[in-house]
Amino acid sequence: MSFNKQIFNYQNSQPSLEDLFSAAALPFPLSSNLGSAWRPPNVNELFQSGNCIMGLPAIEIGDPNLNSEKSFKWVNELEI
Repeated sequence: MSFNKQIFNYQNSQPSLEDLFSAAALPFPLSSNLGSAWRPPNVNELFQSGNCIMGLPAIEIGDPNLNSEKSFKWVNELEI
């Protein structure tokens, strides 16, 4: 019996940048936050083949070629 060995490597950085601006021209403090996040695929999302939720009529098919999910968020806040 022979198995096809696949190697999965999910590595991402998760930087965050935040700063508080208090310029002389602004009477109120202004803050800004820029960040990112990531999530690797779940084992079921990669390899599921059939009904995995007991009692529910659902069939899931996995995809071993999935990549990490990535998101970016930029929040600005002006305090009054």
